[in-house]
Amino acid sequence: MERRDEDCKQVGQFNQNDDKYIYISFMISFNVLFGSLFYYYSLNTSNDECTLLKQTAIYFTLYCSCSIILSIITLIGNKTFNTITTMEGLIRMLFLIAFLIAYIKSLQCYHLQSLTLIFLTLHALLFIIACMKSQINKTKQL
Repeated sequence: MERRDEDCKQVGQFNQNDDKYIYISFMISFNVLFGSLFYYYSLNTSNDECTLLKQTAIYFTLYCSCSIILSIITLIGNKTFNTITTMEGLIRMLFLIAFLIAYIKSLQCYHLQSLTLIFLTLHALLFIIACMKSQINKTKQL
């Protein structure tokens, strides 16, 4: 009976590690894609009404670069995963608010606006998936 409990704990640990690796690899690719796109469009948009959205996009590119480094550090160290994920989530929420404000104020920036809309939609989907996964994990523990 004790051996079965140990086996179940090991399987749970493997699943958690798999989730961590999937999450980190997704975040690295997400940050590379959106960081490079926002950087490109923030430099190649010549409309004067896009200044707020361009500044937000440049700061977001800097954040994406730092996030890639943090993701690699998280991949190496086990104990920092929850802390870094929480901090990154808070920073990402601030960027969501900044992008919403910049999106509303910049109505003539078509490329940056559509990219921002895709970014916000993907974040909403990720939030819903994370909530559903946490709900499934809670029901499994019961």
